[in-house]
Amino acid sequence: MERPRLSLIILALGFIISLALVVIFTIRGLHAVSRGPVGEPIRPWMSVPYIAHSYRVPPRVLFQALGLPGDRRDWRPIATIAREQNRPVQDVIQILYRTVLENNPAFIPPTPAIPRPSETAP
Repeated sequence: MERPRLSLIILALGFIISLALVVIFTIRGLHAVSRGPVGEPIRPWMSVPYIAHSYRVPPRVLFQALGLPGDRRDWRPIATIAREQNRPVQDVIQILYRTVLENNPAFIPPTPAIPRPSETAP
């Protein structure tokens, strides 16, 4: 009679531990998703809505800084926007960083990576 009760206790403990792990990892995952990729350097492949979400700035503010209509469906990469505006991509990135700093005081710009000599040589 003792054997089935012990099995039931072990089974219940296993279920409770499994459930606790699911809850913990779900909360951690949702927390990571809600934060977004803040602090990731702005890259030429990124779109304005992506940058707006990442740095918690309204997309219309970034579009306005670039002289564009504030259309949330404009998912062009900033490299394409720079090309169409005949600007260097780095100028567009600097405009976006400046705008983020003005509209999100908690933002700390990431330090740019310093290229190694082998990366700069043709």
